[in-house]
Amino acid sequence: MKYLLTICSNDKNPAEGMLPARERYVSDFMNRVIEEGERTETPVLILPGKFGLLNPDTEIPYYDYLLTADKVDSKVPAMAEQLRKLEADQITAYLKKPRTTPNWEAYYALIEKSAAAVGAELEFAHF
Repeated sequence: MKYLLTICSNDKNPAEGMLPARERYVSDFMNRVIEEGERTETPVLILPGKFGLLNPDTEIPYYDYLLTADKVDSKVPAMAEQLRKLEADQITAYLKKPRTTPNWEAYYALIEKSAAAVGAELEFAHF
């Protein structure tokens, strides 16, 4: 099954309690990915380093967490298992910034390693 994937946003709605990911993250870019998924009828996954893969309607609390390179390898098995359960064989990943941007390499690496672990075809795309 094909999925669109994007990562979480550092900008978050600080409201207390649980909010759907699409409301918790304050990101025009993420909203564009979600709209693209709706337009093409392709499910969208959001990758916050803290929670693993979420769909846009998964409720999450406010949090502050940055995925770092030293944590990538320990997170691959769980993300790969999520991809297996979702029967993901094609992933189009939309990331707003290049991997050379500070703090972005870990997200690229986690996506690449997890996709490879399940044999999913991976494409990085841009708007």
